[in-house]
Amino acid sequence: GGETFIADKQLYASRYVDAALTVVSLAPTADGTGFYVLVGARARSTMLRGVGARMLRGRVERATRETATMYLGWIRASLAL
Repeated sequence: GGETFIADKQLYASRYVDAALTVVSLAPTADGTGFYVLVGARARSTMLRGVGARMLRGRVERATRETATMYLGWIRASLAL
């Protein structure tokens, strides 16, 4: 009936990301016919410093977008049941 929060933490998620946190918030609309989804993500990487980091940074940013898309797809599929 009310607002729902989902949190996912990752420690040593990959060789590029040391730690990450994703928070998803679901809030019902005022008329009760739908909901709003707000996703926040934060990651820390010590590998993305220096000259070689420019090439890796694009790869990591792409993977982060894909993960957020995966979470939203998972939420959509779970609510459609």
